[in-house]
Amino acid sequence: MRWTTVAIVGVGIAMLVAPVTAQQSLSDVAGSIKLKKPEGESVVIDHRTVGTVKKSTQVGTDGERLLAATNRCWEISQALISLLGETGSGKVFYDDGWRGRVASAGNAFDEAREDLEYSPVPDRFSEAYREAQRGVLASGQALEVLRSAIASDRPQFSQAKTQFAGGSSTLNTAMVQMRAVLREEESEAPPPGVDPLTATRSVASLCGGWFEQGSDDYTRCVAQQRTALDAINGRFAFNVGLEEAAFNTVRNGCLSEFPKDFVRRDSCERRRIEAAK
Repeated sequence: MRWTTVAIVGVGIAMLVAPVTAQQSLSDVAGSIKLKKPEGESVVIDHRTVGTVKKSTQVGTDGERLLAATNRCWEISQALISLLGETGSGKVFYDDGWRGRVASAGNAFDEAREDLEYSPVPDRFSEAYREAQRGVLASGQALEVLRSAIASDRPQFSQAKTQFAGGSSTLNTAMVQMRAVLREEESEAPPPGVDPLTATRSVASLCGGWFEQGSDDYTRCVAQQRTALDAINGRFAFNVGLEEAAFNTVRNGCLSEFPKDFVRRDSCERRRIEAAK
């Protein structure tokens, strides 16, 4: 097979994007509250991004939208936890401004919870969705305890702090599971092609980094890379005995590890195909 022909059938990786839009302002909820995710990353909750999401304006897959809805519930739970943290002084509980921010955050949580409830749930996300529901239930119960304490004018809501913490942790677990499923879907997606010019330049760059251009070693390196690419381009799910998803997972994984070295990528695919059978 000629080099300029086979290089058309290259591979690449498709990236997932999960944009989220929002509309209701929560400037009175917590302003911009700096928090820490369980993974250890800091995050700033921006009042512009915490609000009611219009399903009609969302883009992305059902799984991405489900993750976005879960993340909103988590963010607002964190905002409510932060508001509870302001009650170190007993006077804060009776402050009308603080109560107003709690009410705004509570309303936003109700809307986020409804968004999650009506989000489409692909089969592969069922377990993660059930985890998200448990987290929302715990946070919702905590919110009711806090609302009742405010309504009765009695600062008895220690139970709410525990429930909010548990609900937030469970929501985070659900998001971790959803991201894992999204990564699986990404790995199983058919890789797009790469043009022959890109492949030629990749080989020239790789071999030129190892050997002097025009030398016997350089020529040998180029020939080995081209042979490996021919093997890769002639390999398909049907002729190696794998399901399409499993084959794509192998191909995308090896491409990610060896984006420019066709010899090592070919070897990687051979090993993983045999292991997957």
